[in-house]
Amino acid sequence: MTDQATLVTGAAGFIGFHLARQLARHRFTHVVHMAMFPFVNAIMEGRPIRLFNHGRMRRDFTCIDDVTRVVSKLIDRVPADDPAAANAPSKVYNVGNHRPEELMHVVGLLEQELGRTAIKELLPMQPGDVLETFADVEDLMRDTGFAPSTPIAQGVRNFVTWYRDYFKV
Repeated sequence: MTDQATLVTGAAGFIGFHLARQLARHRFTHVVHMAMFPFVNAIMEGRPIRLFNHGRMRRDFTCIDDVTRVVSKLIDRVPADDPAAANAPSKVYNVGNHRPEELMHVVGLLEQELGRTAIKELLPMQPGDVLETFADVEDLMRDTGFAPSTPIAQGVRNFVTWYRDYFKV
């Protein structure tokens, strides 16, 4: 194991909390999940994207630029010991944009930036899923004075620019 701090972003609710706690116990390094990647990959490869509840959902997306800005604010902060964290100092922050977006709007932005139409597989609601996610960034704002704020259109544009450059497409 490593002596580096742990930061988990993009994890939601119960699963994210417990994943973060486990990672903190084992002192794994930074984990960042980019939700746009599977959609962009599928659109670029001509594969369908799965949209549950027939795409009528709202999600709180976070631009990776905002994540890196908050990481720079948190990187040198060592949280107080928490007995529940098996003596590994840890703190879980919700790093969300604090504003849910219509999923179909986000897909539309991706199509616009990619210049391609997504093949949409419209499916019924999954058991246990929720219609809307919303990041509560109160702790983050209190502890760092920072809240993610990149508008979704700019975040999508930035991600697609990175994707095209990285994959040379």
